[in-house]
Amino acid sequence: MFSEAVLDIYNTPRITLLGCVFFNNSGTGISRNSFRGNTGAVSIGFNNVELDQQADGQPQVFVSNCNFTRNRATAESFFRSTNSAFFSRIFTGRGGGLGLFVNESLHYINALISDNHFQDNYARSFGGGLYMVIFGANTQNMFLVRRNTFVDNTALLGAGGLLMTFFSVGVRGTPHTTIISDCTFSGNMGESGGAVLTYIADEGNVGLIIHYHVI
Repeated sequence: MFSEAVLDIYNTPRITLLGCVFFNNSGTGISRNSFRGNTGAVSIGFNNVELDQQADGQPQVFVSNCNFTRNRATAESFFRSTNSAFFSRIFTGRGGGLGLFVNESLHYINALISDNHFQDNYARSFGGGLYMVIFGANTQNMFLVRRNTFVDNTALLGAGGLLMTFFSVGVRGTPHTTIISDCTFSGNMGESGGAVLTYIADEGNVGLIIHYHVI
């Protein structure tokens, strides 16, 4: 599958991208809608999605065995500081390859990002390869990022390879959890966090486990 433009998937309960190739795409515009990103290739957004009563279970995202190469998120960002950038809910110039933007206080989001290859992607601000952000309280979102490779991705302001950020407390005593496991980072560049940048604005109920391989 070759994409000639940004793939914008919004408030869709079941998302599966399997064995896709996203090559040399460019996101140049600015969405004025919250939690819809200006990514280079793929934007996946949830903003308190209302599920059909017939839908089973919780929203799920599955991205596996995809190749994100030479995609560019280039929309101008007016947020020069890390704080002001993250607290804006309009995401410009972020996620050179893939962006996952979650604002969910109604449902738990389960996401598996596995066995993908991110190479030579670029973001004008944050998350050259992969950008993930969680807003929303009273939920427990679970992200598993495993066996991905991040090679020569660039983000001008930070997180050349991967960015993970939290802006919510989650269910009290049951935090949002992200596991980054068995990933490889090589040659990524960013003003801060060349390989990985994690940003947390929370009251403490956040779980984060990182196990990655840098070569």
